[in-house]
Amino acid sequence: MKDDQIKFPSTYSSFKEVRKECLLYVDKTKYIHKLLTTKGSKNWFLARPRRFGKTMFVDTLEQFFLGNEEHFRGLYIHSKGYDFEPSPVLRLNMARRATSTDALNSSIISHLEVIAEKKGLVLKSRNPGDALERLIIDFQ
Repeated sequence: MKDDQIKFPSTYSSFKEVRKECLLYVDKTKYIHKLLTTKGSKNWFLARPRRFGKTMFVDTLEQFFLGNEEHFRGLYIHSKGYDFEPSPVLRLNMARRATSTDALNSSIISHLEVIAEKKGLVLKSRNPGDALERLIIDFQ
């Protein structure tokens, strides 16, 4: 492969890796800018079909809110003058299929416990809503 040929990230879903390896990346940071600047909108539903970049976009959001400015140089959002101040990020992977409400609750609690443990926190509730609320409060 010639040096001037673009490499396609067929097996990557990590924004950080794609940018670090200079792989083809379709700049979707304009949508992050829109999320941050649209007035009067608190809730967003981000839907895309299978194999259409959901994981990559969530990873891009995570890197943005973690303040990893170096990965955004040359992209739309970098030209908008953000200070890339790091913010707390809670990322839940809901890829596992739950066959019941109890299994879903257990999966969510398990996921939250792993996040809490990494931050040196202990969750006291086995209720997913209460545990998530406590984790968000403790993260700040």
